[in-house]
Amino acid sequence: MFLLWVYLFHFGFLSNSECTLKGKRLLLNDGDVVNQLEKKIQDLSARLDAITTTTSQQIQTLTTSVQLLQSAQNFGSSYVRWGRKQCSNNNTEIVYTGYAAGAWYAHSGSAANPVCLPEDPNIATLQRTNDSDYANIYGAEYEGHFKDEHNKNVPCSVCRAKQTTASIMIPGRNTCYPGWKMEYHGFLAGGRPDHAAASMYVCMDNSLEYLPGGTSNQDGYLFYTTLAQCGSLYCPPYKQDTPITCVVCSQ
Repeated sequence: MFLLWVYLFHFGFLSNSECTLKGKRLLLNDGDVVNQLEKKIQDLSARLDAITTTTSQQIQTLTTSVQLLQSAQNFGSSYVRWGRKQCSNNNTEIVYTGYAAGAWYAHSGSAANPVCLPEDPNIATLQRTNDSDYANIYGAEYEGHFKDEHNKNVPCSVCRAKQTTASIMIPGRNTCYPGWKMEYHGFLAGGRPDHAAASMYVCMDNSLEYLPGGTSNQDGYLFYTTLAQCGSLYCPPYKQDTPITCVVCSQ
């Protein structure tokens, strides 16, 4: 008890008034002194617990923030870049490069959407059981107004924009809206209206590439530039028979 009294007095936990009463030194076995010491110890213990709890909470908050920051590095959204074999931005990585493909342009009932087939496929070993029960897929060609690329085969690349949560294609624009980052821009492409097969609109890159050796007219899935047709489509702002632009943006 004597050592505890010396320790508390030395470090300021007890003042002179706590150690003397009316000019007289208090005895350590004095009940009031013992009660005061016990209360002081309890107060100090409560303060230490509060500090420990606060520090623990701060460490947990900091740890969570670090984890969220590390996870943010893995965020990303994906998109297909039609007509190019590379991705566009420094903060974008290529998932794979491939060949644009889809249904034959004159086949009704076939799949509407084009796909980007990878250059390194895993060939299936599945055996067909009925020769009439299957779908077909063909390579794709540029057609119509695509500069000097008519009848050439179309490349594509699947890209991942890092640290983003969404990627969108905006038809009718060649720049993104505020808050969005442009991945690439080009012209809206689709199927010709007098062909039997359905098609989908995609954003064909403004700087087209084509696949080596794929320059002959073999048809397949065909991409045409998309022209505005006034009527229920307002002109202005659109203009009759003018190609529709497009842009792919991420955020």
